[in-house]
Parts: sequence; C-alpha cells; structure tokens
Amino acid sequence: MIDKKRQFASGWPILWSTSSVPFKIGDVEEWPIQIECDINGKVGEAGLSFFPVDYFFSKQRYLLGEINEISLGFITYAQRTNVWKDGKILDRDGKEISMSQMEAIMPLWMINEKEHPRQYPDDYRVTGKVLSIEELTILNQPAVISTVSLKPIGTLDVFGLVKNMDKKPEIGDMIDAVGWLQGRDASMKWNTMKDKNSNE
Repeated sequence: MIDKKRQFASGWPILWSTSSVPFKIGDVEEWPIQIECDINGKVGEAGLSFFPVDYFFSKQRYLLGEINEISLGFITYAQRTNVWKDGKILDRDGKEISMSQMEAIMPLWMINEKEHPRQYPDDYRVTGKVLSIEELTILNQPAVISTVSLKPIGTLDVFGLVKNMDKKPEIGDMIDAVGWLQGRDASMKWNTMKDKNSNE
C-alpha cells in the first residue's frame, strides 16, 4: 500500500476466494497506521475476527457497518494432515473433544493465550475436510490451495507452502492448520492476475 505521500506504507499477500458468507460487523480495531485493522463480528451466532485486505479502499463502509457479506481466505503458518488418529484432544478446561472429523475454526489466543496474545485476533487454528485442491508455484516454491469444509463458514480456501506441511493433502483428508484469516467485501470487484492472464 502507498500512503498519501506516495511512500510504501504496508503490504500483504491476498488469497483470492470467490465464495462468500453473510457477516455482521461488530466493531473495528484500527491499527495506528490507519490503513489496517481487525474486523470483529459474527457469522450467524459465531464470533469471528479477520484482517480486511481492502480496508484501505473500503474504510468508511466498514466503519459504518455497510458491508454485510465477505469473502475469506486463510494463509497458513504450518499445516498437518490426518493427525488425529485417536480423534481426541483436550480443551483449555481439560474437556475431551473429538477431532478426527471435526470442522472448527478456533482463535489461537483461546487455545494458548501466552504464546498467541489477544492482540492477534485474526490468527486461527482450522480443522476441516479437503474438498478440492489446486497446486501452484509461488516465488519458485510449491504451494497448495485446499478448499475445506468448515462450519459455520461453509467452505474456506486454505493456502500453504508445501515446505510448511507434513505432506501435501489429498481430497478427503482432514487438515489441521494454524494461520492468518483475511477477508474482503464480497461485492467489491477487483482485477486479479488470474483475470489478466485469462484475457491475454
């Protein structure tokens, strides 16, 4: 992003997703730089926070709560596949939870607030079943975009570099990933590199 003085202010990768989900904005936690923030709100009755990649362009619409449908993408820091052989983990209170076929999106700070403090509300742990796979190369690094089934969102596109995975996932696998949840106004039209290439 370029600020008003035409200096480089910030930058981030964007995972382009064509799926969308209804979203009710609760509040906006704007960062000191004023072109980035975290959006807190709800998908149905479930609370969700994400980093809006289009905040620079749509700031006023977010602040006024005018955006009611979003597209989400998840960029992983690390990803594992079919790790819950026994299908059991313990939550913070020591309660046993079945994970072998569980679809879940959990804020990292709720799992371990010491390692993942609350000031990073858009970091999550995601578990879901792989529905489709797209393999690609980013900066000479093999990568995978997995579309996973995920309640209550429906589906979520999950991007990861193969070097950060224990193995490349296959359709039907259950993945367990930690990463960064980003989103954008689903109604906003962008020109992407894929659009440009398709027109050549």
